[in-house]
Amino acid sequence: MKKYIVLAIAMLCYTMTSAQWGTAYTFKGGLTLGAQKWNSQERELKPGGHAAFVIESVDQESGTGLFAQVGIHQKGSRLVFQARTGQDQSGNEIDLPRRSFSQPFNNASVILGAKKYKQLTDYITTYIGIGIRGDYTVSYDLYYGREFMDEYVRRFNYGLTSMGGLEFLVGDKGAFLVELSFHPDISKQIDLPVPVPYYDIRTNQLLQLPVQKVTNFPFEISVGYKLTSWN
Repeated sequence: MKKYIVLAIAMLCYTMTSAQWGTAYTFKGGLTLGAQKWNSQERELKPGGHAAFVIESVDQESGTGLFAQVGIHQKGSRLVFQARTGQDQSGNEIDLPRRSFSQPFNNASVILGAKKYKQLTDYITTYIGIGIRGDYTVSYDLYYGREFMDEYVRRFNYGLTSMGGLEFLVGDKGAFLVELSFHPDISKQIDLPVPVPYYDIRTNQLLQLPVQKVTNFPFEISVGYKLTSWN
């Protein structure tokens, strides 16, 4: 972590002393494909959304930039139950259809990072970027119930962010952008250290949830508009 902070400070100093630098403001949003890894459970991607604001210091000569981003992102996953034969409370066999349940985590995020730009044509620029990220879980919903899981859900999380995109110049200062990004967590969104019993609303049975170490690793597709003020 220290080397990323030192690198960010060094790039900032270089950017601020460069002959031609500017400040860019970006509004972006789009699709979030929430993904989580749970022990011994089948999961699906959970479509959601995100919106973010980015402020960036850009050095035109070196094609580098430092940015800070704040936003709201709906992460999580879908819990899948395959079709099977089960039992009701009286012990009678019943057919349980395939079902999936959305488990959203609404997280506010702050990202600090750096970008590298490369001009493809007079009107198109490509970029890649990497950053460190902190998240706060504003709200969430789980199949097992909030009262049951609340003590095991971590509110503050941290991880990394990588991104790549294209910018399409509009006039002297504006640009439309399309971006793909990946946001894996390092910390655990849910940390359940021991198996615990829970009431299954599908089967009306008391079951046991095994130990869980749950991490987020969502993908995002964004579109946005960037406005740059050159000094």
